[in-house]
Amino acid sequence: MSTALPELDYARRTAERFLDNIARPSLLLTFNCTVVHMNDRAQQAVACKRGLMTTPAGRLVLQEREETIKLHELVAKAVVNGAPHNDFLIFSVPEELSPNSMLIHPLALTSERPLPGQMPEPARQVLVTVHYRQDLHLIPEERVRAAFGLTYSESQVVLGLAAGITVSLLARETNRSVHTVRLHLKRAMSKAHCHSQSELLNVLFRTIGQPI
Repeated sequence: MSTALPELDYARRTAERFLDNIARPSLLLTFNCTVVHMNDRAQQAVACKRGLMTTPAGRLVLQEREETIKLHELVAKAVVNGAPHNDFLIFSVPEELSPNSMLIHPLALTSERPLPGQMPEPARQVLVTVHYRQDLHLIPEERVRAAFGLTYSESQVVLGLAAGITVSLLARETNRSVHTVRLHLKRAMSKAHCHSQSELLNVLFRTIGQPI
C-alpha cells in the first residue's frame, strides 16, 4: 500500500480551509464526483434540498438524472484535461431547476509517494462553487461598474451571469432582445479585456474581491 505524502495532506487541509471561507456553497470532488469536503453553506444546501444531494456512497447528484450525468461528465473532463488558460468550466442548469450554475475549477495535487527514480503521479480533484440566482446581491453593482467602466445595462448582464442566469433568461427578465443582451456582454468583455464568459467571471471575482 502506498503512503500519501505529508505535503498532500497539507495541501488537502489547505484546500478545505479555503473552501470553508468561500461565501457560496463549495465542494471538493474527485473525478467521479465523490465529495471529499464541503463547506457549511454546501452542507446547508444539501440539508435544505436546494438542488444538491449526496448518495450513500458520497457522490454528488442533482435533482434530475440527466443533469447529474452531464455534471459528472464535465467533472471527469476537468480532471483529465483541466480548463483552458488555467480558467474554470461552467456547468449551466436549465432555468426551471436549481442551482442555476456551477463553476468547476480543476486542481492538481501530488498523491502518491513515488518509488525511487519515479515521478509522483498527480491526484486531480475539482473545486466546485455553486451559484443561485438569489446570490445576485452578494456583489455590489456600483463596484462592478467602477472596476470596469461599465454602463448600468452592462453591469446588470455581468451580475446576471455571475448569479448563474442564462443570456436568454436575462433578456426575458430585462425586456430586451437576446441580441441586445449579447451586445452588452460583448462590450463588458471588451472593457474587461476578456475573451470568454468564464474569463470575465474569473476577472470579476478577483477584481471585486468577492469570494466565488
